[in-house]
Amino acid sequence: MKHFTSFFLSLLMLLPLTVAAQGIALRKAAPQKSIAGTLAVETPQTLELSYVPAAYYTPDETLADYYFLASSVPATVKSGEVKMSREGWLLYADLYAEPTDPARLPVGTYTSGDGTAAMTYDASYSYLEYRNAEGVIEATCLLSGDIAVSKDDDGRYIIDTKAVHAGKTFDVHFFATLSFANITTTPDNLPQIARDVRTTFTGALGIYMGNLYQSNTGNMLLNLYDGAYDSETGAQSGQGHCLQLCLYNKLFADSKEAKVVAGTYVMGRSFKRETWYPGIELEYNGMTGILGTFVQYVDAEGNYAYSYCADGKVEIACYRRAVPPGSCEVLQAASLRGE
Repeated sequence: MKHFTSFFLSLLMLLPLTVAAQGIALRKAAPQKSIAGTLAVETPQTLELSYVPAAYYTPDETLADYYFLASSVPATVKSGEVKMSREGWLLYADLYAEPTDPARLPVGTYTSGDGTAAMTYDASYSYLEYRNAEGVIEATCLLSGDIAVSKDDDGRYIIDTKAVHAGKTFDVHFFATLSFANITTTPDNLPQIARDVRTTFTGALGIYMGNLYQSNTGNMLLNLYDGAYDSETGAQSGQGHCLQLCLYNKLFADSKEAKVVAGTYVMGRSFKRETWYPGIELEYNGMTGILGTFVQYVDAEGNYAYSYCADGKVEIACYRRAVPPGSCEVLQAASLRGE
């Protein structure tokens, strides 16, 4: 029998995740050179980019294509089309390096090329666009020189290059997390989150499932929220993220006494104590459901997207002197990694 219990979180939690492959990837296209260097758009001194609408990884045995978009304003890719939130710049970067598992863009200097050698970028598909508030492309700019890729201590990417607009050369600087979807794998049925999730969860709801699958362990679904939610049902009631942790530990004889058990949980599929189950899609009667540990995101328009956690550990501590007694703190979920 399910039993709902509320929990209070005293720690701000960061959760970087990579994501599963998207069903519809953005098709690569060369720049519209007929409007390159349009004078109507002001040339920036330094262009700052901090958003990643999409990033795709396509490997073979010896070489992999790391293709991503970076923007100066929030943007998304839906049905293979880029949607900008307002006017701004958009970088298309088509880089080639050795394959990695999981997909991580190697650091180093990428020189101009044609996509046939490692540590190069394809100059035909690497360029900048400026789009107005209606989404109309008003200028395109070709890149000039190398692309330098590095990381900071937190794993965020720092990417620098130069571009030419109206005969003037300016700096292009990118600083953000960067996660790639492997588009050679079987796509998931449900829409996927095409970015890292870095957020602060401020609410939680525990759902005790009991002796699930007769495993002789207690299954607790611990849902963490950074937005509004229904405290009775656990459903999100506004824009935001929900992380569902599917935890296995002590089996309580009375479900009304169930609580989150402190400890370090590792990924496992055996239903043993101190394990969490990875996120997977399940098909039943033509409908798709999700089992295990995953992130669900609801945008301002009520659209849903997901990321399925696949590896890592979760550390939880509970305090007797907390207010209310037994309040729990998620110490670490930062190593959870999506497929």
